[in-house]
Amino acid sequence: MTTSDWIQVWIAATLTATLFAVVGYVLWTKLQAEATKRIARATLQPVLVQWVDVDEQVIKYRNSGMGPALRIRWQLDEQSDRRLAMGIRNKEGKLDKFDLSKAKSPAKLVAEYEDAERTGWYSTLELEQQDGGWENGASCYGPRKAGNRFKRAFAELLR
Repeated sequence: MTTSDWIQVWIAATLTATLFAVVGYVLWTKLQAEATKRIARATLQPVLVQWVDVDEQVIKYRNSGMGPALRIRWQLDEQSDRRLAMGIRNKEGKLDKFDLSKAKSPAKLVAEYEDAERTGWYSTLELEQQDGGWENGASCYGPRKAGNRFKRAFAELLR
C-alpha cells in the first residue's frame, strides 16, 4: 500500500469514529431532554384539593400544586359546575352552585381538570352526611386515563 492509501484509510477511520461519536451524543442529548421534560411535568402539575367547610356546609377548593388547573369541571350527583382556570396557590374558592341538601349520602364530588400541557387530572372527595351535616370522607387525585387505545393515541397526538 502506498502512502496515499494509508491516508485514505486513516481519513475513513477518523470519519467513522466521528460519526459514531455524533450519533452517541445525539442519543444522549435526547435522553437528557426527555428526563428534563418529565421533571418539569411532574413539578408543574396542578393538585386540586377540595373539602367541605363543616361550619358553613359549603364545598371549598384550592389549587395546592405548582401548575395552573385549567378547564375545571365538578360533578356531584346531578349537579355540575365549571371554572375556566385556577392559578397557582390561589386563595380558596367556594362552589356556591352546589346544594348539598339535594345530594344523597354517601356522595362523591369529582373534579376533572387539565394542566398547561393538556394532561387530564382528577380529584375526588367522598362526602358523608352525619348528624344533619356533611362531613369530609376519603379523597384522592391522579392523572385521568383515556378509555381505550384509540383515545390514548389521539390524546398523545394532541400534546
